[in-house]
Amino acid sequence: MISNILYDTGLIIASICSFPKILYQRIRHGKYKNNLKQRFGKSFPTIDKGKSKLIWIHAVSVGETRAV
Repeated sequence: MISNILYDTGLIIASICSFPKILYQRIRHGKYKNNLKQRFGKSFPTIDKGKSKLIWIHAVSVGETRAV
């Protein structure tokens, strides 16, 4: 329980600390222009699938990917 709270707090602090760098790189160098929403889970990439059906599979490791 306490370790989860510490972990979540650490992630929030890391996100807040890294946001100015990401914003600077976006404005100054044009990085993350096309995929910033994807990184935060707000949009999905556009895939031209034609007439075939599309199935999303989420795998974390190589073993899971091979099993699928």
